Amino acid sequence: MKPIVLASVVLLIGFFSLNFSPVANAQNENFDSFSSRLHRIKIGYPKSWSIVDFPGTTFAAVDDQTGKNINIIIIEAGNRSLQNVTQLNLEELKNNFPGLEVIEEKTGVINGANFTKTETKFYNPVIPGMQMGVNYCFVENNKAYIVSFGSTIEHREGFSKEIDAIVESIEIW
Repeated sequence: MKPIVLASVVLLIGFFSLNFSPVANAQNENFDSFSSRLHRIKIGYPKSWSIVDFPGTTFAAVDDQTGKNINIIIIEAGNRSLQNVTQLNLEELKNNFPGLEVIEEKTGVINGANFTKTETKFYNPVIPGMQMGVNYCFVENNKAYIVSFGSTIEHREGFSKEIDAIVESIEIW
């Protein structure tokens, strides 16, 4: 193999291993962590969940037994404020799920990053029945981080505790 080709292969392997990698979470033995140096985010998720990651913009993990899930979308924020990103996200959700009901909205700070939280209830035609959604929006480093959780209403009670643990693990630097 020619040195240039070999160097290219090594660079590609290095790029993917540096930018997207699940690593152990020292704070919770039942969690693993997903970390992206490229997007400057780290987040914990239950070890029993399956991971799907899309290099560049999205990380997703799903509980195969219950369908509970987390999805992170990372986009360029430009000059958008946290409130603007949150409003645009809510409008998108309402367009996708007519009749969506907002249950709770709040703001706060997690590990030094300001956030808005929007909890919703909606009917999803793909997964029959009422669903719950919890969206956390962050704007840091000129990027918008939209962290979405989804579940059936039946799993809401137990999922709320998992969401709290996952959200507490979020680090954006």
